[in-house]
This record gives sequence, structure tokens and C-alpha cells, in this order.
Amino acid sequence: MALIIEGVPFELDTTTRNTAIFIFENLEGQLEYALDCSFKAHTFHGDHLAPSLCINPIKTTLSHKEALTGARFSIANINESQQREDTFYFYEHEPLENYTLTILKIDQDIAHIKCSGTAIIDGFTKPYTTGKFDIDCLVPVITKASDWQKWGL
Repeated sequence: MALIIEGVPFELDTTTRNTAIFIFENLEGQLEYALDCSFKAHTFHGDHLAPSLCINPIKTTLSHKEALTGARFSIANINESQQREDTFYFYEHEPLENYTLTILKIDQDIAHIKCSGTAIIDGFTKPYTTGKFDIDCLVPVITKASDWQKWGL
């Protein structure tokens, strides 16, 4: 389980606090969640890169983390990604053209997530270059700072 972009696999890096689904209660007593995924360095287009994905908080009307199983969120264009400040990092942090994030299952302290879409790989080129990506991985569930101890982080 990992990231695959343009047929190139990247292994999830679970040795850092930069990989987790963060679930917290907002002021209205409803859950919000955010996702960070960091991947181990690998050769991509001739460069040694360690990509990362950052999806900022998503509001829900739910009140229990287990109810997030099956939750789906998507953006349809770069403007939505820029407004939310969601980014994918290859050479620098860039907005995504589109994505769909699905929480397949939450089992106590671990979540199975899938995310697929189109990322901007190189925003320095004119026009910028994109690539289709698929992420299928298990990530730690973090609801409070002390949860990191369960993962030795």
C-alpha cells in the first residue's frame, strides 16, 4: 500500500509525525478531519524525490470517529484546492487539480484511506505538468497529542 503516480510507487513513511489522519471536534461539537501523508524518497523523472500530501480540515456533521468510515470528500478544480490550501509536494508545494479522498475504515487507532486524483508535479514548467495519482494506505489516527506515543513518535 502506497502512492503510485504515473506508474511509479512510493512507500508510505510512517516514521514521522507527517503521516496521519487527524480527527478533532470543532466548536459546534462536530468532527473535522485532515490528512497528511509523507512518502519515502524514490527516483521519479530522474530525480530523487520524497513527495507528500496535505489535505486540510474537512468539516462533517458526525460526532464519533467510527462514523467517518465511508466518508468521502472531493475537490473538482485547482481553485477549490487553492482556497482550501490542499497541496501535493514534489519539487515544491502545489495545489491539486482534483482529488477524491475516501476513508474506507477506521479501526481504533488506524485508518485505511484511499485518495486519487491529479497532482501538479512540476509547477515551474510552462504549462505546468500533472500526473494521475492513487494512494491506498493505512495511517495512524491522531485525536490528541498523546496518541503519537502509541506509534513511538
